[in-house]
Amino acid sequence: METAAGAGIDTRERAFAAEVHALHRYLEGWLKGDVPESRGGPVRLVTALARAFRVVHPDGRCEDRAAVIRNFALAYASKPPDYRLVIADVRVRPIEHRSCIVTYTETHHGACTRPRISSAVLRQRPHGRAIEWLFLQETYVARPASEAAQRG
Repeated sequence: METAAGAGIDTRERAFAAEVHALHRYLEGWLKGDVPESRGGPVRLVTALARAFRVVHPDGRCEDRAAVIRNFALAYASKPPDYRLVIADVRVRPIEHRSCIVTYTETHHGACTRPRISSAVLRQRPHGRAIEWLFLQETYVARPASEAAQRG
């Protein structure tokens, strides 16, 4: 994925896309109970979310960082064995120095939820050591017209 700006942009975009996949792989493992108890809680999630992190859910609810972590802790190991979280169509758009908007499709197989389009603002910490999530907006994918008609 070479860009006109050169390999530096390409490397940054890959790093942001890799962060989206890495955090969601961790969350899937945690929700399925695959993350060892010895890890001492949501270490990866705490590290990834900025202190002022906010998420806006498809139903309009807004959660801060503490609420997000608490709600994942409540959901820990409650997903069915066939649960699978699939992240697809990751797109990265730089918005300023070290920050990007990342959009992706999030599908929860084995759970009763519709696919979502997620848009996140991520920032690379100084010296490129880690990426932190600043904001996340989730929107349900529109139902196909045929499915919406069946629901009445």
